[in-house]
Amino acid sequence: MLSLNKKFRGKNKAADVLSFNEPKSFISGQSHKPLGEIFLNVAKTCKSDKSYGDYMAYLLIHGILHLLGYNHIKKNDIIKMERKERQLLNKI
Repeated sequence: MLSLNKKFRGKNKAADVLSFNEPKSFISGQSHKPLGEIFLNVAKTCKSDKSYGDYMAYLLIHGILHLLGYNHIKKNDIIKMERKERQLLNKI
């Protein structure tokens, strides 16, 4: 996760979750295009003080929301993304 975060985001620290959109030129044999890939930092997650399953679910939802266009750059974006994360977590 450290090398991926450094290579693709220029950050010299391991991320909990990274999401990568599929390139527009990606060819798929399916009728719909995959959203992309999500990488979860399982080693870091295991050391978390939160419940492992709950935290993994949160990270997965967080990654999926990034693939769907959500971000946490501006305060308003953070509020929208966190609201959607809570809604989805409450459903599982």
